[in-house]
Amino acid sequence: MRNVALLAFVLAACATGERRGFPSLDHTWGAADFVQAGAEADRLSGSDVSSLPRRGDPVFNRLVDLSVGDDVGDESQPLGARGELTRGYMESSLRLMRAYGRAGPAYVPEVRELLMAFFANGCEMMVLLAKFDRMPDKELANPDAVHEGMARMRSGVRQLTSGVLTMLHPREGVPDADRIRYAELVASHLPHVMPLMPDPDREAVYKQLDGLVAREKNPAVRTRLARIRIPQHVSP
Repeated sequence: MRNVALLAFVLAACATGERRGFPSLDHTWGAADFVQAGAEADRLSGSDVSSLPRRGDPVFNRLVDLSVGDDVGDESQPLGARGELTRGYMESSLRLMRAYGRAGPAYVPEVRELLMAFFANGCEMMVLLAKFDRMPDKELANPDAVHEGMARMRSGVRQLTSGVLTMLHPREGVPDADRIRYAELVASHLPHVMPLMPDPDREAVYKQLDGLVAREKNPAVRTRLARIRIPQHVSP
């Protein structure tokens, strides 16, 4: 279990350049490992782009692991610690995407994979954090921070979802095999966060998704997107 003290140590180490390289693959990565990985990808994108892990590489496979965040869901840990872990995951994932984005057009496939992993893992973490948001203020150490953080996540998830759905459009040039896999991820995770969006955002996503289904010519993609059942008028 990665705790807040360890995460803070790694954040400081990355900032001062004391930690180099990607974490070892001999253990399950926690938030601190993703912070270190984000710092290393950031460094390589500015000095040694060719050393960035590519799709199919064991290190890259770990960067897009869809099973991260078990420590966030550990209810035996203090709320503050779980919040810090979530922040570590989310910020380092964004840093990874920015690093690969700077690497140039050749790394667009990796950016897509990172985006989908960020979407899938972020959806599940948002569902967990929503439980805290519904807790009575007296049970929270810092209720204002919890509520404000959840409001920001609700706002951000709409933009993230729109970007993911846009990427599924055939005009984006994503290979069909990847589009099918991405559509499956969307179908598996999007319904979990739709009830957490404000009504206007939820309706906008539903409209975008409905348009995709209507225009989609690949039956495998269309079937996966069409099976999504988005709850209507559910209070966040």
